[in-house]
Amino acid sequence: MNQRMAWPDAGGTRVQSLVDQHSDGQTFGILLRRGGSIILAFLAASLFLAALYIANAPSIFVATTQVLYDPRQQGAAQSERDYVQYTIDTAQLESQIQVLKSEDISKTVIEAHALAKDPEFARPVPSLLGRFKARIFGPSELSADPADAAMLADAITAASFDQSYDVRRVGQSYVLLVTFRSLDPEKAARLANAVTAAYVARQLTSKVFNAERAGFLKAPLYDLNKELEGARDAIKTGVLQPGAFPSANVQILNTARIPLGRAAPQVSLIFAFSTALGLLLGTAAVIGWQRLNRCLVTPGQAQQALGLSCLGELPAWARWTPGRQKLRAGNSSIPYVQKVNNIRASLEFGGLPDTHTQCIGILSARRREGRSLLAAHLARTFAANGETTLLIDGDLQNATLTREFTPTLIMKQDDFSVDDTARSRYSTYRDVSGFVFLPMTAHPQTTSNSSFGRGLRGLLDVERANYQRIIIDFPPLSALPDSWEVFSVLDTAVVVILAGSTPQTEVERVIDSCRLARTAIAGVVMNSR
Repeated sequence: MNQRMAWPDAGGTRVQSLVDQHSDGQTFGILLRRGGSIILAFLAASLFLAALYIANAPSIFVATTQVLYDPRQQGAAQSERDYVQYTIDTAQLESQIQVLKSEDISKTVIEAHALAKDPEFARPVPSLLGRFKARIFGPSELSADPADAAMLADAITAASFDQSYDVRRVGQSYVLLVTFRSLDPEKAARLANAVTAAYVARQLTSKVFNAERAGFLKAPLYDLNKELEGARDAIKTGVLQPGAFPSANVQILNTARIPLGRAAPQVSLIFAFSTALGLLLGTAAVIGWQRLNRCLVTPGQAQQALGLSCLGELPAWARWTPGRQKLRAGNSSIPYVQKVNNIRASLEFGGLPDTHTQCIGILSARRREGRSLLAAHLARTFAANGETTLLIDGDLQNATLTREFTPTLIMKQDDFSVDDTARSRYSTYRDVSGFVFLPMTAHPQTTSNSSFGRGLRGLLDVERANYQRIIIDFPPLSALPDSWEVFSVLDTAVVVILAGSTPQTEVERVIDSCRLARTAIAGVVMNSR
């Protein structure tokens, strides 16, 4: 008679050691391996969006001029003794920055270069968000009144021009940096110089006015007017020379040159950011998915959530190891084989209901959780330990072990009878380690779980007298609608859990099926594949 136990708790002390040895880094590594496809999907989506943005974003070029504000000369009427260096406060420099950004400077440059007719300023290219809004709501309509339309066009040109350049102070110095952005590199340099020239012309205009009021002689006035004319020409041409206007309150340190490369979009920076964002979002999605589905990752989680002992944790094979080599590997120095030996020891010294337990079922909630591989190696370790062992492939729809050990065998469901004539048609395989393999595979379209359960029970009644250990590789629970009837032939069961992939709810359904069949569970095995 089969021996039954409800919930054995053997191996609890060894499980605690497994829990203590499992670091957070290993847990995180398991999650990353399980969610590799999710992370790659987020990374690919992020890089695709980055490439889409780069392909649609216009190229922006930036040109820069540097001017030094020199407050020594506040008017042409100053005498020689007034030319002294003194410290200016931040407010004075801020006022000069506002002068550079004033409407007077902008209007002067716009008129000099006829920017009202330039499509870049008169009809600026909208942003990606602006294009999206235009597709949904349609383009904005201008007023029908010609006067209003002209005013609106001037306002759009002025706003576009003001957004294209910037003025800022360099650190705590008196140097002002004038930058201009444009879709055309030559235009960026020309307009940056023109803005600076307009600022210089404003300074010189003030000096000429003060000199005329002070009654300066003609020679100084002639020099000032000559510099003023040169500044006005520079506004029109966009060409400046450093030190060309000594009478102004500013010194031109550097003039704008045609930029050699675009300033935006910065391809390397965008791809680096999108890569980091994709990896971050992918990792967050994997962790969120794991928490949402309550996937079991560590032996400690399995023990606490399921109330079962963890018999062991299987290491991952190298990715390039073929399946045939995994199934037939018998070298005890291989980490996987060593772990299976430990699991066999845990079963024999506390994991089995009693020493006479013969039929052990290897169960899982899903496919590709390492169930068949564990069953083959567990049979091999039992046989190597001197116990007569029978390995049965009970997966009717995906006979992994049958394809490996007896690939030419094709059997019908009717072969699951116990008479000698039918049994003579069984093709068995004897492994070098000593275990015997018995395939019990049928075509998927003729599979009947109830008849399979009855045939398997009859077969086990005969084979229990011939073997000390019988290991059955069962299909996943989803392929066994009447799993309680099939599981009832077992003395005990081992549940395989793919760490970081199998939801806790699905494992609990396997356990409930065993409870309904009154089959004891020796424990769970965490597979880190």
